[in-house]
Formats: sequence, C-alpha cells, structure tokens
Amino acid sequence: MYQTFAKYLDHDAYTALNALRLKSRHRFAGSAAGEHRSFRMGQAIEFAQHRQYAPGDDLRYLDWKIYGRTDKYYLKQSEDETDLCCYVLLDNSESMSFAGTESKVSKLQYARKLAVALAFVTLAGQDRIGLGLLSDRMFDYLPPSGATSQLSRWDEIFERSPAAGATDLPAAVAQFVDTARQPGLVVLISDLLGPEQGLQGALTLLRGAGHDAIVLHVMDRQEREFRFDGELHFEGLESTGEVDVNGGQIRNAYLEELANFIEKQRQNCWGLGFEFSTVLTDSPLAAALSLHFRH
Repeated sequence: MYQTFAKYLDHDAYTALNALRLKSRHRFAGSAAGEHRSFRMGQAIEFAQHRQYAPGDDLRYLDWKIYGRTDKYYLKQSEDETDLCCYVLLDNSESMSFAGTESKVSKLQYARKLAVALAFVTLAGQDRIGLGLLSDRMFDYLPPSGATSQLSRWDEIFERSPAAGATDLPAAVAQFVDTARQPGLVVLISDLLGPEQGLQGALTLLRGAGHDAIVLHVMDRQEREFRFDGELHFEGLESTGEVDVNGGQIRNAYLEELANFIEKQRQNCWGLGFEFSTVLTDSPLAAALSLHFRH
C-alpha cells in the first residue's frame, strides 16, 4: 500500500499515520449503530437502502433488478454496515501558491500532502473518500471510493491544476452540496483567504445538507508569525491590491488582527458543531491530523 502513497508521504509519515483512524461525532441520517455511524457493504440479509456504484466497490452487492429497470448500477446497503463516507474539499485558489522564504513547500503542496494523508487514514479503515478542488467554484470532483487505485486519479488532477483564481467558498461548497449524493464527513483544507463571511456561509450549507465537517486552516509559518522586517512591498495574490509597509511597525497589529481572525473562524466552526485547527506547512502530517482522528 505504501507505494501508492510514496509520492506524497515519506516513510516516517506513513508509519505515524498508520496509528490514526477516521472518526465522526455526527450520526448521519439513515445510519445504523456502529463505530463510524454510517454504512458499509456486509453480509446482512435485510437491506436498508441503496447507493450508486463507485469505482472500487464490491461488485457482489450490485442490485441487478434496479439495473434492469434503470440501466444504472446501485449497491445494496444493510443496516449493520458501518463505513464512513469522507470528502476532501481542497482550496486550489491563487493564494495557496504562497511559500515563505524558509519554506520547503507552498501552502498548496502541503495541502495536497495533507489530503493524501487523509486518504491513507480513510482507506486503511476501509472507509470511502472523495475529492473536490475549489476556487470560486468546484472545478473538479471525484466521488467517494474505497479503492487505493483512485490515488492515481488524484495525482492526475493535482498535476493539471496549478493554484489559480479567487476564493468563493460559499459558491464552491454550494456546487459540492448539489453534487454529493451521501452526507458524510467533509474535511475542508484552505488558507481561508477570501470574503469575510465566506467560511460561515460554506459551513452553513454543509450543516444544512447533513454533513459533519473539519476545517484545516493552512498557513505558512512566515504568515503566522509575520517574519518580515524592514521596508516591504506586498501584492495581493487574488486581487490587484498592493501596499508598502514597514514590517517592524505593523507586526504587532498584524498578529493581533490574525489572532482575532483565527478565533472568529474557530467560533464559526464550533457554533455549528464542527472542528477547526490551524496547521502550519512545516508540521508533520500525522501531528496535523491527530487532533481530529482517533488513535
């Protein structure tokens, strides 16, 4: 299994991630009692519902009667089935291209590693995971699957999708909500740079659609600690704005404003029963996820 993830996870990360498993505190509509509070294909005789087939699903559970009527593939799901459906929504906007002068990776490169780490944890627990790329819209989407082979498709999407465009989380998440067929655990990975109420609007849409959510707020250490000195010229990555400042003179005001911003986003999440954490791009992947996943 390691070779599938080796492009994004080194051996130390792979070993550390092996100790984590997916969890959700939310009981999804129609789910049965179980560790993950959702459904997984099993051997039960009574079937509670159906879901559309996704690549990697077990063909033994195709409902051929439905196929005969509709020409579409659906799987039977029984009431003792317990897998969790996870979705990664990855901010691919222009601001995610930032990398500090001391950083080895950009925010987007780290976010992709984080997404693949999440896929590893999910698939190791025999759960399903999907992927959506966001900017001012959702421009790429892969439905949830339990097959490790889907990681090659993730890699193809990453390779053809450089950071670009502005951020509009409510618009992008609205597209996701209209597309995703099953409520599940949504992990939003973003630097949260965009319209002031963007995250609140996006989270409200997710809650209304019955999803649980974790927000991983990605920052470069240079952004987080404002490691800039002297006379500086800043240009907006997602706008045409420019400003000249003295780093030493504005550092304290910047850090205070940033602390207020992060606390506001945390409260937005907690107010809807969601989880939130800020993750720096030099953080080990397992450490970044361990607050939200059980050992």
